[in-house]
Amino acid sequence: SGPSLCPPLLSGAMSKRKNAAAAPSPELAAEEAAPPEPPAPPPEPPDALPAELPTGLRRALQTVQVAEYWELRQEEQEGASASQEAPASRAFLAGALGFGKDLSRHFQDDVLCSFFADLLDNLSSLCLTRRKAAVAASIVRATFAKMHDRSETCVRVGEPCSSSECFLEYKRLLLAHTMAAPAAQAPGTMGVFTLPEVRLLTDFVSTSLFQHYTLYQCVLVCPQASVTKRVEVSLERPRRPPDLNCAKLKAV
Repeated sequence: SGPSLCPPLLSGAMSKRKNAAAAPSPELAAEEAAPPEPPAPPPEPPDALPAELPTGLRRALQTVQVAEYWELRQEEQEGASASQEAPASRAFLAGALGFGKDLSRHFQDDVLCSFFADLLDNLSSLCLTRRKAAVAASIVRATFAKMHDRSETCVRVGEPCSSSECFLEYKRLLLAHTMAAPAAQAPGTMGVFTLPEVRLLTDFVSTSLFQHYTLYQCVLVCPQASVTKRVEVSLERPRRPPDLNCAKLKAV
């Protein structure tokens, strides 16, 4: 065979160029190996509430949760009679409020869920916005939490909060979220409700919660302990009835 036309140095340089062209750059390899970025979370609605309001009130429900509950209730009312149960909306509301985690308080959670369901249904009938309904639910939940505190006015030490103390707490929270509170430049206030809405909300809470305060307190704060007793009882077997063929007619 004849001598090679390319000198050794030239052939080595060409092979290096081919290898450099075949191998990707480190920057390109790093970009290809990097995992894709997760999608950005959807933006919050403009009427969304923070976890803690400027008044110090803890949020119980978000505005989108109130709207979704109302949609479920409307679908159930359109598809079934009003006397039937609404399991989908009740289950959604219980999950949104965090009920059902403690199995020992299943009955108490069911009572609270029923109250909040009636509250949201009432606010929907009053044509309140979902933001106002979420704030109202937060106020009511804080009122229920106040029931577990110790009373500061009862003579006996250790008694739970009385109805008057809980109502004063409800009144304080409600007035802090009225339109008149920011106008008075009071610190820690938030204008949400108008005065007519305050009256309507107070009418519902007074006739549903405070009118039956002792009952709610016995169920939620001081539940009665149930005691189950099991005993063995021996029963005597009754005697066989006499043969009627041997019976005698009795003169009347």
